[in-house]
Amino acid sequence: MKPFATRITNSVLLGSMFARKFYLILFSLVLVHGQTADRDYDKELNYQSKAVQDLKNDIEATRKKLHSEKNREQSTVRTLSNLEEEISLVEKLIKQLKKEESAARADVKKLEKEISQQETELSDLRIRYANRAISVYKNTIPIDEHWQKETGFRGPVKKKHQFEKRT
Repeated sequence: MKPFATRITNSVLLGSMFARKFYLILFSLVLVHGQTADRDYDKELNYQSKAVQDLKNDIEATRKKLHSEKNREQSTVRTLSNLEEEISLVEKLIKQLKKEESAARADVKKLEKEISQQETELSDLRIRYANRAISVYKNTIPIDEHWQKETGFRGPVKKKHQFEKRT
């Protein structure tokens, strides 16, 4: 079995930072015990207590840092997840808008075709109406003549065939 001092020295040199500080304090306490009576033991004890308290504070600070980093990491993961979800929703919206755009374009083309057909039909109807108006004008007895027939008034009346000769 190795002597106590060798084990402590190996632990201090090879151990973690916490273990090193612990063994350093322990070693200091052992040295304090072995010191002469001239020393002020209260001051040494206060110094050792302060060193232990500093170690505890360092450990607590490290724990807080780890906790903070863990929270920050979780927050970052949540943020990334939310961004991925938002990107997915935007892509779906773009697809839906493209579908609606193509449907609207198809409706516009259909309406343009119907408008063109209606304009053609309107043009044909205008021509037919103009021809009919001309035909009616050429082949109808004037109102005065109609009135003359009903009232029995016999004045100079032009006959239907005389209207056709004018044009």
